[in-house]
Amino acid sequence: MLFLTVFEAVFPVFALIFAGWWVARVGILSESTTSALNQFVIYLSLPALLFVAMARTPIQQLAQPGFISAFMLGIAFAAAAYWFSSRNDNLDPVDRMINSMSAGYGNAGFMGIPLMTILFGPEALAPSIICSVMTVTVQFGITIVCIEIKLAKGGKLSPTLFKVSKSIIRNPLLVAPLLGIVWSAFDLWQPIAAFRFLDLLGGASIPCALVAIGLFLAHTPKQKQLNAMTQLSVIKLVLQPLIVAILSLWVFDMPIIWAWVAILTSALPVGTGPFMLASLYKRSGSFTAQAILVTTIISTLTISGIVAWVDYISLRP
Repeated sequence: MLFLTVFEAVFPVFALIFAGWWVARVGILSESTTSALNQFVIYLSLPALLFVAMARTPIQQLAQPGFISAFMLGIAFAAAAYWFSSRNDNLDPVDRMINSMSAGYGNAGFMGIPLMTILFGPEALAPSIICSVMTVTVQFGITIVCIEIKLAKGGKLSPTLFKVSKSIIRNPLLVAPLLGIVWSAFDLWQPIAAFRFLDLLGGASIPCALVAIGLFLAHTPKQKQLNAMTQLSVIKLVLQPLIVAILSLWVFDMPIIWAWVAILTSALPVGTGPFMLASLYKRSGSFTAQAILVTTIISTLTISGIVAWVDYISLRP
C-alpha cells in the first residue's frame, strides 16, 4: 500500500516523459516540436500558472516564517552544495547555476500537492501550496536574477544594472508571479471567465513540459555524466530533506504536520523548472532532463522510506 501511494504520484511523470519520447522515436513529432513546445510553456502556459497560483494565495497564508525559512534554507543549502561540488567540472557559470537550481528544485506542484494530501489529508493542503509557490516563484526568481547579473557582468555599474533590470522586467517567468502577488495583496477582483482561461492555459504547462523532456531525450545523444548525476541525486534526495528535517523539527517552530510536509516536499525529485529555464536561455537541457528522470526513479524508494518512518511514528491520520 505504501509503495502504491508513491507509485501513483510518480507514474504520471514517467508516463508523460515516455509519451514524448515515444512520439519522437516513431517519427510522429520532429525535433523542431521540442523548441515550439518549450516556447509555448515559457511564454504562455507557465506564466499563467504562476500568476494564478500567486493571485489565489492569500498574503496572510504566506506569513509562516518558520516553515518558509526551513524550506527555503533547504533549497539554498542544496543549491550551494551542488555549486561547491561542481567547482572542478569546467561548466559554464550559467549552466552551473541552472544545475544548482536543479539540486534544490522539487516537483512540488505536480507531485507534491496530491501526494501530501493523500498522506496527511486536507490539513496538508496549505503548506503544500506554500512550498509550491516558494519553489516556482522565489527559487525561479532568484535564479533568473543571478543569471542576468552574470550575463551582464563586465560592464559599468549603471549600464549593467539597467540591462539586468530590463531583462528581468521582460522575463515572463518572473513578471507573472509578481503580478499575482500584487493581485493578491490588493484583493483585486478575479473575473470568472478570465481565470478559467488562465486555469486552462496554466494547466497545460506541466504536462507539456514533461512531454517536451521526453522529446528532448529522444533527440539528444546520451552523455556520460555519472559523477555529476550521482552528486545531484544525493544532494536532492538525501541532503536537502535531511537539512529541512533538522530545521523543521528542532530549530523552527511549526505544527508537526507542516514540518513533515516541508521534509517530504524537499525529498521530491527534480521538477521541470530548470529544464524550462535552460530552454529560455538557449542552454543544453540534457543534464536537467536526465536529472528529472533519474531522481524521479530513485525517489520512489527514498520517499517510500520517509513515508514508512511517518507511519512508524503514527503521524498519518
